Amino acid sequence: MELLAFLKALVTDWFALMGGIASVVLTGLGTFRQWGKVPRPAFWAAAALCFFFAAARVWTTEHERYLAEVDKNTPQLVGNIEHMQANRGTNAPSDETEIFLLASIKNQGAPSFAEGFSLKVKTRDGERSGEPLQIPDSFPLTLDGKPFATFHEKETLYEKAATPIVKGGHVRGWLRFRFRGIPIEAYAQPSTEWTLSFVDVMDKPIAVTVKTGHLSSPMKFPGTEQPFVIPDAK
Repeated sequence: MELLAFLKALVTDWFALMGGIASVVLTGLGTFRQWGKVPRPAFWAAAALCFFFAAARVWTTEHERYLAEVDKNTPQLVGNIEHMQANRGTNAPSDETEIFLLASIKNQGAPSFAEGFSLKVKTRDGERSGEPLQIPDSFPLTLDGKPFATFHEKETLYEKAATPIVKGGHVRGWLRFRFRGIPIEAYAQPSTEWTLSFVDVMDKPIAVTVKTGHLSSPMKFPGTEQPFVIPDAK
């Protein structure tokens, strides 16, 4: 608020208080104490109190407006980890594992993109940071020589979150990371802890942590194409 606008609002509120509640109180006191006229100390005390409350009310009103404006123009991204698939490549070293992570982001504030995705895992064997990898289009995963999943670049979270997520918006997609030094079996332990981090348009860091035991194993992933081969029911 500009100084002149502040002073105008202060004087207006001050006079309103003096002509309202202060006048009523002084009149009541004068009647009770049988004053012929209001003593100067009482008048100036009432004026000082009204000035203080007027300044407090003007500041509070402006501060509430400021907070509302900040809230309206500040992104509020919330991340969630929904599913994890561990995979070891055919020719990969025994201590190297690739993690395909399904995550989602919803926005409760101003529009914002999300970027800078990173993933940490904490197991009984230690803590590691994953190396982020791109997911090429039509990227297959095989098990015993047979394909069991196919991932597409358009379904990656970093592609979907590159476009600003509007207020009330929600995106879901896949991320790929490579880890070394932890046996693949450790990732499936219920106590294994995953922390996904990223930043919004204002470089504010956001992080979400979840344990493997709390992850779901859905057959459908709303908002994304199903990457896994669903066996035919017999």
